[in-house]
Amino acid sequence: LPEEWFDRGYSLQKSNRRAIIWQDSQAFFTTLSGQGININKEDAYSEGTVSDEEYKTVVESLSSELLNLSHPRTGEQLIEDVIRTHEEFDGWMVSQAPDLIIESAPGYTLKGGRSDTLLKSSKQGSNDRSGDHRTEGILIANGPAFDTGAIGEASVLDIAPTLLYLH
Repeated sequence: LPEEWFDRGYSLQKSNRRAIIWQDSQAFFTTLSGQGININKEDAYSEGTVSDEEYKTVVESLSSELLNLSHPRTGEQLIEDVIRTHEEFDGWMVSQAPDLIIESAPGYTLKGGRSDTLLKSSKQGSNDRSGDHRTEGILIANGPAFDTGAIGEASVLDIAPTLLYLH
């Protein structure tokens, strides 16, 4: 891709972050498709505001508030789950993950950019928005090493060992 595309993308990202009032922010949301919220920790960010002592309280409060979000007209719960990343995942890169991963109700997604609302409809035209990460997926396999039928339970972690076995 032309270098100016990367430069333009970097400048857009930088300008969005410049608009944040960091000293007033305990948490922030960075990527639309990831649906993750980072706690603005003092030891992780140059303009962090949340101390190690406050971290657990901020996470619990934010999780509770998110889980209590409901549609103003229908009363429908808008957030199905708030996953505390460090409790659910492990590995050498978990420190780079958002602190919370939000699983919104079907038909809703976190809204990117500056906004007065946190959630928006996930519809694009008549279809659900593509590109958001989901906890479930599909696995399609073909060839002599695979029996006809369904695979009961699979994980993204099964891909590498399966490929090694087939090789």
